[in-house]
Amino acid sequence: MKWCADVGGVGDGSVAGAIKYVQTLGIEALSVGWANIPSFRDKGYIDLETVQGMKDEIVAAGVEWGPMVAWAPRDLPTGAEAEAHFANLRKNFEVMAAVGTEILVMFPPGKNDTPWDEVVAYYKPLIALADEFKIKVGLHGHGRFMPSKVQWQLMNDVPSPYNGLTLCSGNIFHGDGEGMYDSTYELAKAGKVFFVHVRQVKKGEGEKEYWLDQGDIDLPRWIAALKAGGFDGYVRSEHLPTDMYRSFTPGGNGVSDIGTAFSLGYMRHLIR
Repeated sequence: MKWCADVGGVGDGSVAGAIKYVQTLGIEALSVGWANIPSFRDKGYIDLETVQGMKDEIVAAGVEWGPMVAWAPRDLPTGAEAEAHFANLRKNFEVMAAVGTEILVMFPPGKNDTPWDEVVAYYKPLIALADEFKIKVGLHGHGRFMPSKVQWQLMNDVPSPYNGLTLCSGNIFHGDGEGMYDSTYELAKAGKVFFVHVRQVKKGEGEKEYWLDQGDIDLPRWIAALKAGGFDGYVRSEHLPTDMYRSFTPGGNGVSDIGTAFSLGYMRHLIR
């Protein structure tokens, strides 16, 4: 396994700042979120020139180009709005394919009460694009998608080798409890784990952040289950007590500078 950090999540918020940070700690890869691309914020799609420039800068520094990251809409589009949305999605997949992106980390579509058939109706054309452009879409198990049985349901309802998971230790613990170790092994063995988020939580405390050695998850056991299942991809940390997701101001320490450094030290011997 290799460690990955996120541009905008470490350093001063810039590509150069993230590169400097990961080089200092020996982190192998950087991921880039669509939200960090100006054209996406302005027009709803990423542009090739900007993304290629970011990749060239990252790779020239000896750092690997990792996954890209996006949020699916919580209010699922319909009619003409859906046509425009999927037209933009096609542009995004075209750009990702052009620069050689292999994985898209996708936070889930809809809300907890969105009818299941509407979620599937959104996911089918999404995964059709993934099939066409040969890009793996790793659903981040969030909200209703925390239990592995729900993750399996979506993968079974929209079958594709490019339909898989960004497996989050905290959320699968909330979804599966002590069954998380067995379900993690089965997901990894089936080749459905495309990316991994590592965090620590406690039962009944939701999103409350803990250091990796403090919560209810047996992380050495969890990483061992991933290894036993054959996962050998990218891993990144998230939601540490010092992470400033809601209060970060570019120019100072990054969103996750301290948390990432702690996590890397804790996890390095487990992921090798």
